[in-house]
Amino acid sequence: MILLFQSPKGGVGTSTVAANIALVLAERGVSVTAIDLTGQGALALCLGDGSGAVGQIDGGATVVIAGVHMVSPGSDRSPAEILATIESHDGEDSVVVVDVAAGDRRTLDLLLPAAALRLCVLTPDPATLAALPLVYRDAQPTRDDRTFFLLNRVDDRLRLGRDIAAMLRGLLGDRLFGTIRRDEAVGEALAMMETLASFAPASAALGDFRAVAERLVADRDDATQPQRGIA
Repeated sequence: MILLFQSPKGGVGTSTVAANIALVLAERGVSVTAIDLTGQGALALCLGDGSGAVGQIDGGATVVIAGVHMVSPGSDRSPAEILATIESHDGEDSVVVVDVAAGDRRTLDLLLPAAALRLCVLTPDPATLAALPLVYRDAQPTRDDRTFFLLNRVDDRLRLGRDIAAMLRGLLGDRLFGTIRRDEAVGEALAMMETLASFAPASAALGDFRAVAERLVADRDDATQPQRGIA
């Protein structure tokens, strides 16, 4: 299963969400490969790699970080070569997590036909309201039935954030795949170069990441079950 993590706007925590979903899937025993196409190396850092090993490997080589296989396709690879690299790691019992740069529609459109899901990360803030035309376009099932949404950094204690989150829930409907609560432990774990599970096992956000992973695994298992005829 190939999962694309991408948002129409930056600064919403897409790499953090992608990394933590990869980690909790690996925690469940799923074979996970993570691929960073942002050119920033944030995905490896969010996985807890403080060694800089990913930045030192050749394009296509693999290192293992906290149970996740991290692949660096190389900045000199063509789009077709990058797609081939992603597909080579896709298997019936594996998950490939791909972090795509914010607003990179060209790469997104190239990869989307091969993906099981695109998980678009949003935050309930005024900047997201400004991007609503893009969000609304991507939320239309007639345009793309692979795109679903994750609300990140949700804090119902803040009135504006609570109101925006409620509006987004209404807009997205069943396209909302899950929500992740605002939790300082996420940033603190990143600063300490640790996984969230090791740094703060009681983290509220960790529970939310696990809930999203549970749904992904359930959806994957449903998709691989043989279809039975009606007796």
